[in-house]
Amino acid sequence: MAASVEIRRCPHSQPVMNDNQGSHRFHHPTVWGDFFLGFRPFTPTQCLLMKNKAEVMKEELRTTIVDSRSVDLPQKLELVDTLQQLGLDYHYGKEINDLLCGIHDAGDDASDLHTVALRFYLLRKQGFNVSPDVFLKFIDAK
Repeated sequence: MAASVEIRRCPHSQPVMNDNQGSHRFHHPTVWGDFFLGFRPFTPTQCLLMKNKAEVMKEELRTTIVDSRSVDLPQKLELVDTLQQLGLDYHYGKEINDLLCGIHDAGDDASDLHTVALRFYLLRKQGFNVSPDVFLKFIDAK
């Protein structure tokens, strides 16, 4: 015995449009225009030029890091922090480590909280032993 099922149509429902029934009229035009439709992949020559330019820029930044030993402490710390935030620090691991070694060996001569905190953070992150006592000079003596 088969059970009979009655299907009723809800009075508020709308019929589903089939893909070939003009559903395209509900899409807004793209803000990009046809830019990506006409995109052509880079040629091997263009890829080679971009790789060479990237290598030149990496070496320029490497030189900047090495030359930053003569600048003041906050600028050194900001440079290392920026490289780490951009995710470029893995390209310059040795140079950054040498720079931080120099900062660690020079001791703590910073007088503002931001520089002391950034020095503490970067050195600890790199594995140097830095005492939290560097912050004691900022505590009020009440």
